[in-house]
Amino acid sequence: MTPERRQEVERLLRAAEALPPDRRAAFLSQTCGSDLALRREVEELLTQAASHTNVLSPPILAADSDATRTDEAAAAPVMDQQLGVYRITGRLGAGGMGEVLRARDIPLGREVAIKILPRAFTTDPERLARFEREA
Repeated sequence: MTPERRQEVERLLRAAEALPPDRRAAFLSQTCGSDLALRREVEELLTQAASHTNVLSPPILAADSDATRTDEAAAAPVMDQQLGVYRITGRLGAGGMGEVLRARDIPLGREVAIKILPRAFTTDPERLARFEREA
């Protein structure tokens, strides 16, 4: 896939994700026109995104997240683990609200950062609301 095509797929994916699910088919029909391969690619990514486990629900990763961990050994359990369409490639850091992992978006071939809440925060409505606002 060319970089331009990848950008187009990503742009359409983000736009479709922003729509209510019942309006996505019409949007893709209109924006993709006769390019059925483009439409199929975006639809496949939408399907993959919808079928992934909610990252706020346990189990998030192999081990409980502890937002105070800062040593390199803490990253070991998640290295090379698949999380949805993302392959975890490293750990960027941790703070009071969670842990930030470096990952590779496999379908789109780009580097991303994924923030994971500590398991204890996944039942705190205030923390979840803050996490969603931050996203």
